[in-house]
Amino acid sequence: MMNSRYAPITCGNRNFGLKTTKRDTRSNLIHVVFESSVLSNAAYSSYDRVLLINFRSGLTYRYRKLPHSVVCGLLVAKHPGRYFNKYIRTEYNGVLQ
Repeated sequence: MMNSRYAPITCGNRNFGLKTTKRDTRSNLIHVVFESSVLSNAAYSSYDRVLLINFRSGLTYRYRKLPHSVVCGLLVAKHPGRYFNKYIRTEYNGVLQ
């Protein structure tokens, strides 16, 4: 079993859990569940700058080379679906998983 530790990260005035493993501290993952009619949940690797988004439809897309600031914007957005459509879907190429 792999040992892990959690440390919060801040986006705006909200804290999100950042999970890192002792074996590889570069595999920082941020997990979030959305209160959205479109987005279900997401996982972001700050090391790889990869965002996986699960939609309520059941589809999952991977977005690469997303800066932390864009992901933070999504995490703190009042309307995450609108933010996603405006700042991620139109600016980054998503790949269906």
